[in-house]
Amino acid sequence: MSLQQISNTPLMNNRVKGIGYRHYAYLIVIFAAVIRFISLTDKYFWCDEASSVLTSRYDVGALLYHASFDVHPPLYYLLLHGWMSLFGDSILAVRSLSLVFGVITVALTIKLTRWIAGKRAALLAGWLVAIMPMAVRYSQEARMYALMGMLTIAATMALMMWLKKPDNRRYLFAYALLMTLSFYTHYFTIFALFSHWIVLLALSFQRDEPVNYLKQPAWWLANLAIGLAYIPWLLVLFDLLTHIAELRVGGDVGWIPQVEWSDLPAMYWRFFAGNDGRGYPGIIFWLLPLCFAGLSYLWLRGRESDRKYPLLLLCSVFLPVTLLFIISLRTPLFVDRYLFFASLGIPIILAILITESENKAYRLSLLLLVGLLFGSGLQNDYSSDKDQFKGMVHYINNGYQPGDAVVVSNMFNYLSYVYYNKKDYRALLYTPAKPNGLSGKPNAYGFGTFFHDRAAQTYVDNLKSLSATHRRVWLVSGGDFNQDFGRTQPGWVNTSTFKSGGFESRLFVVHSAR
Repeated sequence: MSLQQISNTPLMNNRVKGIGYRHYAYLIVIFAAVIRFISLTDKYFWCDEASSVLTSRYDVGALLYHASFDVHPPLYYLLLHGWMSLFGDSILAVRSLSLVFGVITVALTIKLTRWIAGKRAALLAGWLVAIMPMAVRYSQEARMYALMGMLTIAATMALMMWLKKPDNRRYLFAYALLMTLSFYTHYFTIFALFSHWIVLLALSFQRDEPVNYLKQPAWWLANLAIGLAYIPWLLVLFDLLTHIAELRVGGDVGWIPQVEWSDLPAMYWRFFAGNDGRGYPGIIFWLLPLCFAGLSYLWLRGRESDRKYPLLLLCSVFLPVTLLFIISLRTPLFVDRYLFFASLGIPIILAILITESENKAYRLSLLLLVGLLFGSGLQNDYSSDKDQFKGMVHYINNGYQPGDAVVVSNMFNYLSYVYYNKKDYRALLYTPAKPNGLSGKPNAYGFGTFFHDRAAQTYVDNLKSLSATHRRVWLVSGGDFNQDFGRTQPGWVNTSTFKSGGFESRLFVVHSAR
């Protein structure tokens, strides 16, 4: 059956229990929006989200300048800049942009699944992606991952339509545009592009495939267009790669741990349940990803025709994860949010596996298992710690007096403090020298780009130097206070301590040392 025939196949005379397919699809999209709106502002605005706002507050010229020193391309920041000009920079406002991208992704998932497997699978895929823990999480975060997921799934749809109608170059034009936008959103779009090339390479060896897609000039022209459009930012990427040492100083790179073999199944657990699954017995820990991979392979083998669409879907899920894991054996980059775009194919595969099975017990068992995994992950995500950082900043600002110094222990918490602080004083960042004697001050690269031109007014290397200019000092820690700041300075008296979750602030009154 062709893709067009599948799309036109009636389901219960285009009715599902008396409700039209389109109305069910609208209901799913509305449900997805509600799910993503719940607890949208509860979690604290962490470092990366704060950097998104700080970058997007600049005018376009300055925004592009600062983004060129960041580890991510500028498209999301540009869109957030326009969004903030309309709705402001509150947590609700800035996270709502990702919510919009996430809801659009749900609608695209329904459409894509309908093309491949019909209406029943499309509706189930919509419900699944609506509650998929990772899909919800990154629809509630002021970062670029929801945008990247939306763009890559839209690009996959355009590529799928071109595979169906290779003479229609409009689909390749749309594909090139969407992939270019995705490249300007996140560098790891390269893994999605690689997956698409592998699919076309595999199809070129199939004798029953009427078209050799790799021999189509339009395909090469589309990829050439992507490359040419990306040249301006490619120069920025080369500059960043030659300044890795500078990026390490501020913690922008180098924080990802070395991978282990258990990290590979743990990634699929994060896709399914929002956690790494390491708390389960070893056999269950390995069984879930192996079963999913095995069922996906059997589904592909069982397709008698039109295997290119399932192949495209499976490669989009498995190849980026596998390739990034292999690369991470040498250069650690294996982080779930970087692979969020690959996880979006999982609800589609699961929906097709469930709806195409003729065994009712199998369908119900698989649906129950997936529902439990997704539901538990979503529940855990909702019940995570609330915004405890905001309360701490509010406490400090209530007790703040002119002339006080507020010092934050690390850049990770400093960016959040800068976002939450609505008073006009400048908080300081503690930047002691490293054990090897090198300076701990950030530079112009990474997060340091925000403060490089005001380094003298922002960074403090030695707490003792504050004694001469301040009578009261607030020290803000995000972990072990003594490890962050070391011993109390001579003449400093701790007069109050405030703890909020994992955060702690202490107020010291400075007396002249005798």
